[in-house]
Parts: sequence; structure tokens; C-alpha cells
Amino acid sequence: MNPIKTTFARLGVAAAGLAAFSGPAGAAVLIYQLSGVMNAQNTTAVTLRDLAGFQRSGNSVPFQARIELNADAATFINISTASQQNYAYDAAVTRISLSIGGFDFQTTRALFAAPRGSLNSSWNEATTEVANAVNPAGTDMFVVETTDRSATPLFPGSKQAVFNTYSQPINLVLAGKAYDRLNFRAEDIRLQLGGTHLFDSPALPTSVPGGSLNPLLTVFKLDMLMQWTGPNGAAASGNAVFSAQPFNLSVTAVPEPGSWLLTLAGLLAVGAVVRRRGTST
Repeated sequence: MNPIKTTFARLGVAAAGLAAFSGPAGAAVLIYQLSGVMNAQNTTAVTLRDLAGFQRSGNSVPFQARIELNADAATFINISTASQQNYAYDAAVTRISLSIGGFDFQTTRALFAAPRGSLNSSWNEATTEVANAVNPAGTDMFVVETTDRSATPLFPGSKQAVFNTYSQPINLVLAGKAYDRLNFRAEDIRLQLGGTHLFDSPALPTSVPGGSLNPLLTVFKLDMLMQWTGPNGAAASGNAVFSAQPFNLSVTAVPEPGSWLLTLAGLLAVGAVVRRRGTST
């Protein structure tokens, strides 16, 4: 065989192998998909569920959620003690879509993170955290949380809410005041997964071993903002809290475009050599 062709084939196999080896580790996007039922956790949530006409079975409201994470988000140590070490990722959450009781909510703009060390560092809209990742005797915790800061003065993007809003007419009297419209939107979500020896590194997990999850530490929580408005400027607001425990979860790693190109280049190279071998034969 021609030495040049041999070298070409070897390079192709190496490229394909390298791309396959990189696998999920080379993923630019992680997709967490959740489904199950949520239950009202406070009286405001019960009010919202009933007034808005959520689809439900008894007190349970069906939901589906999709959370996209930036697997390349910068990592920093948030807490470091003798018994615990937390790794955090500012704005690792890039996109969220949520359907609950027949109402669909999606992020309408990019999520922000305040510069590290600033006075507003606690205002991060999106935070992902791996706790106790270096403590072999402890309980690992993986938390994804986003908070709508659209009402926070001076916060980037404060004039536009993170999630879309629903508005519908109502006929309601609260504390002697009449209200004729109800507005509500998703305001905060929290995904918390916990278990012993769940993760072996601070990297965002591309899979979650179900057998190691602790049901007491595993919860998906939704905080929704309710606003009532009425004649003569009457206004009131409240937070409705729903939670799901347990729920179905799947994690998918989407490779970087470079990984796909590397794999394609390798396969094309191998195919070309095989085709030339067949021709020469």
C-alpha cells in the first residue's frame, strides 16, 4: 500500500477515535429533562391553581421541564472547609422551558451573572453548584437555580422578565377590594439532586445514577409570581410555590460542533482509503 495512503488512513482513524473518546466530556450543552407532577406548597399556589384553571388530577398538576446548561461555564470554589467543598458555575443555565398544568413558560432573554467580587454577587440569576464533591464521606449535591431579578433595580435586563407572563380576567374580592385581572409567571426554579458519592469531579454531570439519589434531597421547586389588578389602581401580589418529589429525569450531552466535525473528517478519511483500496484491487 502507498505510504501516503497508509498515513492518511491512520490519521483518519485517530481523528475518529479522538472524537469518540472526547464523547460527553466535549459536550458544549447539557440538557436536563424532567417530568412528573407538582403539588401546591402554600395557599397562594392553591389559589393560583384554581383561579387560572390549571389542568390537574386532584391536587397534582402535571409538568415537564427542559433545562439547558453550558458545560463550559467557568468553575470557581464557592465554599472550602475541612468537611465540605462547593464548586459553583455562574450563569451555567442558558435556557429553560417549562410546561405546568397546560401553561408554557420559557426564558425570554439571556440569564445574567454579576461580576465576581461585586456588591451584587448574590444577585446571580443562574447558578449551578456541586457541593461536597471532594468529600468522600459526605453527601454530594447538585443544584441548578435561577431567580428572576427583573424587579431588582440596576440589575442587567431588569426591565424585562426572565419568563413570559400570562394574563387572564377574573372576578375576585380580596380584603374588601375587587380585582378583575390575574397576571402570573414563573419567577424562580430550583433543581436539587442529592446522593452519596454521586459525582467524582466538580464537572457538570452528563448522567445521574438513579440508584444513588436520596429522595429526601431530590426536589424540583417552582416559585411563581402572582399579581392581581383591579379598578382604581387596586393591586396585590403573592408567590405561589409548587414542588415535585420525586420526578423523572434524563440527562443528555450534546457534543461540540468541533467533535462532530472531527468524527466526520475521520470517517470520510477512512472511507476514502477503503474506496481506493477497492479500486486498486
